[in-house]
Amino acid sequence: MSSRAIAALLDRLEAASIECHSLMVVRHGHVVAEGWWAPYSAERPHLPYSLTKSFTSVAVGLAVSDGLLSLADRVVDVLPDHVPDNLSAQASRITVHHLPSMTAGHPGDSLADA
Repeated sequence: MSSRAIAALLDRLEAASIECHSLMVVRHGHVVAEGWWAPYSAERPHLPYSLTKSFTSVAVGLAVSDGLLSLADRVVDVLPDHVPDNLSAQASRITVHHLPSMTAGHPGDSLADA
């Protein structure tokens, strides 16, 4: 990995006024470059918010591809140890498909809970 290519990327980000918190470049399983923009640091936790959907969707896709899971499976059947006692009938019908497609039907915004 060329250090000039990484420097060029950083220059382009700055020229485009793209505000980054951090950058990590991994090649062949090894970190070849990493850094943080103040006030951020490796020790400062970040809430990934919507990025979580991307990771979850990839994991679901891999599990479906491997035959471990079906999009039609009910979440209560996939995660039976995590089902609350007071689960509503509507919530018990949520399928794996509903979660990555964001169609589970939450009545309100859960951002404050994060």
